[in-house]
Amino acid sequence: METESALPLTKEILGEHLFSKVESSHPESADRITGMLLEAGNEQVMAMLEDDNLLAMCIKSALKVIHRECEDTGSIDKQTLGEELYSLVLDLKPNQCAAKITGMLMELDISTIQNLLDSPTDLQKAVNKAVHTLNIDEAGNTCGKVTDKEEEKQEIGEELYNLVALQQRELAPKITGMLLEMSVQDLRELLQQPDMLKKKVDLAMKVLQQEKIISSAPS
Repeated sequence: METESALPLTKEILGEHLFSKVESSHPESADRITGMLLEAGNEQVMAMLEDDNLLAMCIKSALKVIHRECEDTGSIDKQTLGEELYSLVLDLKPNQCAAKITGMLMELDISTIQNLLDSPTDLQKAVNKAVHTLNIDEAGNTCGKVTDKEEEKQEIGEELYNLVALQQRELAPKITGMLLEMSVQDLRELLQQPDMLKKKVDLAMKVLQQEKIISSAPS
């Protein structure tokens, strides 16, 4: 008969599985978020691993705590704000230009972004305005009326966002939005060829620098 200590329900094993799930959507904050979620206890962690919706809610709560801590210390991590904003935008517009919308909103100043995170009403208005802008800019293939091809592109966009964040964490929403202007076929190739993706990200960085959106590449 196996002893209780032999059961594979240790905090370390659960932590590994939890980290893997968290990292897929929030690579830069995965360690911090996982550590916070593990404090809930093994039973609750198991529930998160079995229910993606519950996990998403818990991650969102963890991001809010991190956000508040940054405010208290006076040190605002724009990457943390971006991840929290992206998570909220994704809830409002799942598979409908979430990366593009987040990229647009991340161009706002930090205080305005913080206000959007604190006010669901203001965030909804900002998202609606961004969607309207995209509808105008992308006649015939808008966020409001998603075609099968556009939906496929957004699914690719979710995976692309995670990969871009590994290279340029603070500008991931903006760069991903730029890359999503490419065709679905080209996007598939980017996902399969890391070297090509890196070149595209580097090119996007140069474009942003030339447009004076950023002064220098983030470290």
